[in-house]
Amino acid sequence: MENLIILGHPSIETSVVNKALLSSIEGQKNIEVRNIAKLYPSLNIDAAKERALLGEAKRIVFQFPLYWFSVPAALKAYMDAVFTGILFGDTPKLVAGKKFKIVVSAGSPKSKYTKDGRNGHDLDEYLISVLHSAKYLGMETEEIYGVYDTMNVANDASILENGIKGYKELFNPYPTFS
Repeated sequence: MENLIILGHPSIETSVVNKALLSSIEGQKNIEVRNIAKLYPSLNIDAAKERALLGEAKRIVFQFPLYWFSVPAALKAYMDAVFTGILFGDTPKLVAGKKFKIVVSAGSPKSKYTKDGRNGHDLDEYLISVLHSAKYLGMETEEIYGVYDTMNVANDASILENGIKGYKELFNPYPTFS
């Protein structure tokens, strides 16, 4: 498979932004979505199964809403179980050379995620542990794709429209990775 999306949203059913993003690519070939919060509600991750799927993917995408400047619990549990099993298991090079992308939704405008903005850091800084974990396992990290200002989606339809447009471009035409 070309793209494996590891969805770390704890309540995708009530999501506006992430649900719309996923709907925009529904039915596209070479994209598999793993809703880990739904698959593993007790956070008891089947690490062997998830590692096997990562081994088949050419590009791994972590998609989630920013939670207190980090990842939701389900995604952290996934990383702890699956990434640890890669590094200390029989296949430490399983994901080496694969592409890695973060797709994140953030409540505040992009201007708040700068050195001079209210939050004082950009998403690369907040998500350094995720990016570094991917690099540590040998993956090639791509630029983070952020959909910002999601708390204002109800008041500004262009936020979601632009978010979907950029998101679809990440997968269409289907990137081919060697």
